[in-house]
Amino acid sequence: MARLLLVDDESRNLDVLEALLAPIRAQCLRAENGRSALAIAEREPLDLVLVDFAMPGLDGVDVLTHLRRTPHLEDLPVIVITGYHDREHRLAALEAGADDFLEKPIDAPVLLARVKTLLRLKASRDEVSASRDELAGLNAVLAERHRAIVRLQKEHRELMQFVIHDLKNPLATLTLSLESMGDAPLDELTREALDDALGASQRLQQMVADLFTISRLDSVAGLPLELERVEVGELIDAVARSYARMAATKHVSLVATQHDHPVVSADRAILTRVLENLAENSLRYTPSNGRVSFETHQDSDVIIRVSNSGPAIPGDDRGRIFQKFARGAEESVSSSHAGIGLYFCKRAVEAHGGGIDVVETTEFPTSFVIRLPQR
Repeated sequence: MARLLLVDDESRNLDVLEALLAPIRAQCLRAENGRSALAIAEREPLDLVLVDFAMPGLDGVDVLTHLRRTPHLEDLPVIVITGYHDREHRLAALEAGADDFLEKPIDAPVLLARVKTLLRLKASRDEVSASRDELAGLNAVLAERHRAIVRLQKEHRELMQFVIHDLKNPLATLTLSLESMGDAPLDELTREALDDALGASQRLQQMVADLFTISRLDSVAGLPLELERVEVGELIDAVARSYARMAATKHVSLVATQHDHPVVSADRAILTRVLENLAENSLRYTPSNGRVSFETHQDSDVIIRVSNSGPAIPGDDRGRIFQKFARGAEESVSSSHAGIGLYFCKRAVEAHGGGIDVVETTEFPTSFVIRLPQR
């Protein structure tokens, strides 16, 4: 129910006004002087004020001026009612901030129409104000959550750097020790065990390097790339050679094929690690007598495909395998890198302005496709 304040120094005028407003079914508060009107306005929630122009003490314009200077009352709709019929009084009321002006004798239909209009405007303004306050509250909540996320990201980066630093040197020492042991004469079982240990140590070193790169890629500053001219065919040949022993041990055919001799502007070390990640994943999950293929060509972009004849990646996993710490439903991809290998590949390729995807072809169940801008 709307709440109206009626202000007039003559009670019979208030009676008439209240009777005229009866069809609106509003709650009418009454004041017989300006000071009482202001006191009521200060303590009571109101939707509209109807005030007589001519009153002893504080007149209608004085009441209106005070309302417009009071922050929480400045938007309260006010209709000034007067027995004056001259232009000067009308202008005085409007210049003081009146929303409307009615002359006596009051025309009831006009009064009701104008009151209803102002009440609708007040209701709309209140809704907008409530929405604005709600949005301000939501913005404050979002801002706090954003600050919390930033804090967590900072703590995460610091933890990553701490772990990387504490792992890097011991792993390097372990790898060097294992490599030096390989120079000694060993029986076959010991040699196999040493090779397994050395391979595991090298994979851990690769994981630490990937974690370091990811922490840089995820930072605000990002990873500074040392760009140079890279012949992609030469790069895949080099990676294929470095994994030839692993492929031979598993009896897997490893082939590198290049078309068009594409060239890209890239960070050679980062791009090499991307291809090494994909090569190791492919070899690890390709069965004996299977195939792993490196292929490169160019259309509008430079295309690098790393494909294997191992088990296909389930459809549900394809959309998430490039997420950080993602694992396939059957650990079919990137388990050797604790779910960071493919995430590293994605972020590193994107840092070069490219993209990576995984598809299934008629020839290979799993094919990783990298697109890079031509140099």
